[in-house]
Amino acid sequence: MAIYEVLILLAALLSLVYLIAAILSSWRSGREHEPEEERVPIEVARERARQLLKRIVTPEEWREFEARQRITVRTAERTYELHLGTATSMREASGETYSLCVIFRRQIYPPEDKMLAEYLMIRHDERRYLRIANKVMLLRSS
Repeated sequence: MAIYEVLILLAALLSLVYLIAAILSSWRSGREHEPEEERVPIEVARERARQLLKRIVTPEEWREFEARQRITVRTAERTYELHLGTATSMREASGETYSLCVIFRRQIYPPEDKMLAEYLMIRHDERRYLRIANKVMLLRSS
C-alpha cells in the first residue's frame, strides 16, 4: 500500500471520528442545533407561549392564571394546581397531597410552555402523566 493511500485512509478515518463526535455531542445535549439567526429572544418566546396558553385554556382558567400565575385542573379523582415556574401540586380525593415534577428533555423553554404541556397531558392522558411525573408526598390523609 502506497503512502498516499494510507494518508487518504487516515483522513477518511479522522473525518468519521469527527462526525461521530458531533453526533454524540448533539445527542447528549438532547436538542437539535439551531442556527443563531433562528433563535427567538426569550421575551418573544414567552409572549408567544402566553398567547398559546390563553387560546387553549378556558376563560376561567385564564383569569386564574393572570391573577395567581397558576391553573387549577380538576379530574374525576384529583385536583391539580399547575404553578408557573414551579412544581405542580396534586390533591387526591382521599386528601393526600403530592408535589409533581416533570422534566422535559429540552431545558430552554418558556415556563408557560411547560405549564401548557402538563395541562394537556393531564387533560388528555392523565394516567401517562402520573406514570412519568416524579411524585413526592407532602401530606398524608388522616
